[in-house]
Order: sequence, then structure tokens, then C-alpha cells
Amino acid sequence: MTPTPTPSITPTPHYCNDALEIADLENLWLAQTRAAVTDGWRYGITRADPTSDIYGTIYDNANTFDNQTDYSNQPVALRISRVSEDVNIQEGDYLTVTYDGVQTVNVYPPALSGDIDTYYFIGSDGSTYNDQWLCEPAKLVPTLTPTATPSPSVTATPTPSLTPTPSVTPILIPTTSPTPPPSVSPTLTPAVTPPPTPEYLVLSSGDYDGDGISDIAIFRPDSGLWAVRGLGRVYYGTSGDVPVSGDYDGDGIADVSIFRPSSGLWAVKQLTRLYFGGADDMPVPGDYDGDGTCDLAVFGKISGRWALRDITRAYYGTAGDLPVPGDYDESGLSEIAIFRPDTGLWAVQDITRVYYGTAGDTPIPGLYQWYGTGKEVGSGRTQPAIFRPASGLWAVRGYQRLYFGTTGDTPVVGDFDGSILDNIAIFRPSGGLWAIRGITRAYFGTLGDIPVTR
Repeated sequence: MTPTPTPSITPTPHYCNDALEIADLENLWLAQTRAAVTDGWRYGITRADPTSDIYGTIYDNANTFDNQTDYSNQPVALRISRVSEDVNIQEGDYLTVTYDGVQTVNVYPPALSGDIDTYYFIGSDGSTYNDQWLCEPAKLVPTLTPTATPSPSVTATPTPSLTPTPSVTPILIPTTSPTPPPSVSPTLTPAVTPPPTPEYLVLSSGDYDGDGISDIAIFRPDSGLWAVRGLGRVYYGTSGDVPVSGDYDGDGIADVSIFRPSSGLWAVKQLTRLYFGGADDMPVPGDYDGDGTCDLAVFGKISGRWALRDITRAYYGTAGDLPVPGDYDESGLSEIAIFRPDTGLWAVQDITRVYYGTAGDTPIPGLYQWYGTGKEVGSGRTQPAIFRPASGLWAVRGYQRLYFGTTGDTPVVGDFDGSILDNIAIFRPSGGLWAIRGITRAYFGTLGDIPVTR
């Protein structure tokens, strides 16, 4: 009687190495970009099973993260796909993955070239594997070969043996006690440098869904996060970038966009990337030709030069002046204008000069009231206005003075109720408070965030 063979029990799969597990992918950044075009090939972070479910992607040359879907915490994989150019990944190339509350890991794919569409499974340390159970390495994280501390021990030993007699003298004892304490020097503290925040910000629009109402929104410089309340989050930009939201394509929606002073890069998400301006320039987006779309423009902080791309260049202002472009004459386009903090001068090119405000005031020009018979005849124009942080004073020239906010608050101007007129609001970074006068209070954002609405 032949014994019934014991069925071979498929062993429960187990991991040879710890898997990288992600719930919320927050950013991807390529340490090396090699494609000749913006969409040469694509990297995507997917679920390990099934790999068709995508957290987010990034194109090699564009190096701009596209956030897609969050999942429950689980192992992930890296997909690499040719788009318009053969893949060319070289030994040592890696991408930085930011996830779940700004945790980061560098993920290393193997060297690859050609027409490729493939997956690698990711270990918790950033190594990649050919199999889901992380047993067959594709590329392990490079181990830093310790630069053998070049034999300093050899240099110290030889000569002392020649002078045995003086070594008896107790003069050697003091050298052991006074020397170590200075090494615990407080010079390590400056390493905690907060990300740079713009000293003054000009935005053209803050309506991110096209409903005619300004949205509560923030930009987080240290990670490039844009978050719009009730709409979503996306990562676009990095530390040092200046947000320049505006409607750059005329569709009535504010586009997520940044200006990078270090190189003069303007990047408008899913629309364009070009270079205009430099490190000494302040971005001043606005509709300077009245065509209904936001124009790229910069103001020279030292030179006073205004450069409006494809429109004009002019010198108006000087070092220390702040740009305050706006429609001051109901012409339907933004005019070149400056506020001079030390004297309170408002100067609008070819239109007017008035004094309103003083040193320490923040200029907040806006459309605060209708003129003449009302909005039906287009009688709205930008008015000079200031916020005084020391007291919370808001003062709109020829219209009103009131107190709203306090020291440390950031003044925010926007149409938060759909009336076309601007409302008075503040953002309090210390607690993430948004207070919109007469409309609402909400908590959105944290210390270091920049309000990006208008």
C-alpha cells in the first residue's frame, strides 16, 4: 500500500530583508538627471502588489514630482519606464524618496540603458531587488569605504622615544586636562538654519479652482509642499524657491509656480519652464498688458530695474523700495509701482505719487471699495494700503482704518467671499491660524509656511 504523499505545503513567503513601507508619498527628487528632454523616462513609486497602483511619479529631466494616490502603509516598488528617450541610468545614480511626515531614503536602481519598462522592489535602506521578497539584490546601497584614517598614529610615535629623560618631568600632565573641554564648543548650533523666506511677496492670484474665490493655501519652503485647503497637496519647488502663483494660461485658475533666484528659473507646473531674472531680482508676476494672463516680471532689488518679459523694461525705484504693482487707474492692467518704506512714498509710473505709511509698515495694495456708481461700470482700482505689525493697524487710503492682527502675523489680501472686492485677513504662523475679517477663522499650516493666496 503506497503511502499518501504528504502534500508539499507552500511555505509562507518571508522577506530576506526589510521592505520600505509607505502610506503617503510626499516627494521624489533625482540626484542626477541625464535625459536630453523633459520627459525622457519616468520613475514611479508603486505598491509592491499590485505594481499597477501608483503613489507618484517623476520624469528624469523635468525632475518635478507628480503626486497621485495614497494607500495604507505597505511595501513599495520602483518602476522605470522609457517615455521619449532610451533610459540611461548610471552606476551610483539615486532618487530621494520623501514619505510619511518627511521621512527620507535614497533609493538606488541598478545601472540601466535602452528601451526599458521594469520594476524593482525597495528595501528599507534604499537597496533595490529583483524579487518581491527582497532576496535577489539588483543594487545594494553603496557602502562608503571608510577613508582609512591615514596613519596619524605613525607620525606621533617615532620621535618621543629619543627623549626619555625629559619625559619624566611632570609638565606633560597639564596637557590632558585643559585641552578636551574646548572641543565641546557651541559652534554646532548654527547648523539649524530655517529655510529662507521671502522678505516680501508679490502674488497675482490665489484662486486655485476657478470658482472666483481666493483659497486658503500655503507653501512650505523646506519641502516644496503646496497645500490648498479643501483641494489637495502637491510638491513643487525646493528650499530657496519663491512662490509666484498666478493665472499663466488664462483659464481662470491660479497655477502652482515658483521662481528660483539662484538660477532665474520660472517653473509653472504642467505649463512651462524658462529662465528670466537672477539672484538680485524679486519676482513681480502680474497682468501688465491686459490680456487676462499673468506675465513673468522681475524687479531689481538694488538697481530698481523692472523687466516685464516680452513687454518692456524700465528703471523705476531704488534700493530699499518694495514693488507694489496693481491697476491704479482702472485700465485693466497692472502698472509699475513702488512703496518706499523709509518715507511712506507710493509712486505709480506715469500716474501718481502719494505718501501713505511709514517705516516698518507692510504695503498691502488691493481693491477694497467700488468707486463711482459701482462695479457694473468697472469702477474698481488698486488702492494704497498698509499693515502695521507693531499694532495690527490696517489702513486703506481714503477708505478705512481698523485693527486686525498683531506682531508676528502675516497680512493676507484676497477675495474670500466672491464679491470681487478684497477682504482683510491674517495668517498666524505660530499656530497656523487664518483669520478672515467678518468671514471665517480656520487652522491651516504651521510655523515656516508662507501663505500663497491673493
